[in-house]
Amino acid sequence: MKAVAWPDFARYLLVGLLNTGAGYGIFAVCYLGLRDHVPYLFIVVIAHVLAVSFAFFSQGRLVFRRGWPRTRSGLLHAWMRSQFGYLGILVLGLLIHGLVVGVLERSAWWAQACATVVAVMAGWLLNQHLVFVRKEEPRQ
Repeated sequence: MKAVAWPDFARYLLVGLLNTGAGYGIFAVCYLGLRDHVPYLFIVVIAHVLAVSFAFFSQGRLVFRRGWPRTRSGLLHAWMRSQFGYLGILVLGLLIHGLVVGVLERSAWWAQACATVVAVMAGWLLNQHLVFVRKEEPRQ
């Protein structure tokens, strides 16, 4: 395992503030707009996919520039690795939501805050070691 590149990690944390705000905002808009129409956990999934897409572009362009794909197919593959990688984080987030809302009887807002903290740490590892890894891509 590589040592942490501190400038990259500092940028990750700063851009993570943007992503956290955007992700929480996306969750809020989805929750407030859809809570009377679709099941609660479905809202969490929709918000998650949108927030991960936002974070993919912001982290890739601002933090993991060396690993940013050079071709459209490379970009699509990296985005898919990001989405699939964050599925594990989504499952963990759903478990956290179930625990905080269902067992501890706290609000969805607290559940999302707890899930966000876990997602930030797991996201660093995911992006650095799976999503934005420079690979030789065929020229188009």
